[in-house]
Amino acid sequence: MIPFKSHQSALKEISHESMAELLGASHDISLLINTEGVIIDVAFGADQPLRRVADQWVGKRWCDTVSDDSLPKIERLLDAADSAQSDRRWRQVNHPTEETRRDIPVLYLAIRAGDSDLILAIGKDLSPISDMQQQLLDMQHAIENDYRRLQQAEARYRVLFQHAREAELLHEKIS
Repeated sequence: MIPFKSHQSALKEISHESMAELLGASHDISLLINTEGVIIDVAFGADQPLRRVADQWVGKRWCDTVSDDSLPKIERLLDAADSAQSDRRWRQVNHPTEETRRDIPVLYLAIRAGDSDLILAIGKDLSPISDMQQQLLDMQHAIENDYRRLQQAEARYRVLFQHAREAELLHEKIS
């Protein structure tokens, strides 16, 4: 990202409330994290399933809010927040939930919050994309099952026609 050049001083005057509103409008979730990796504040963009889970994260370590496979990604995000801007990358992290028994995938980027020791992690909820992918997989499985049933019916008819001595009227419902 290339920073603004001519009005940098004006950006320093943005209030805390305006910054929180901006983050909420541009991302689904924003986490403010201290140097120990503990979440000290959470801001949300809209009412969503993530909000019901993330409200309980304040005071917890960020790594304690994610599934085991996401732990290395959290470490990389926190390390990248301290490094040069070119080392920062968006990473998908999965947050487990008890009520839906499915993980909530979130795409995060972590950056140092100005001159402070705090880290700002901004995230985009990937649940809608995950849900569409699951629907696509379900439809593909249904199509494959229908195709398999059709092949089985064709094979039965082929065997029947090869062994039949006289013509017969056949009617079978394929569903």
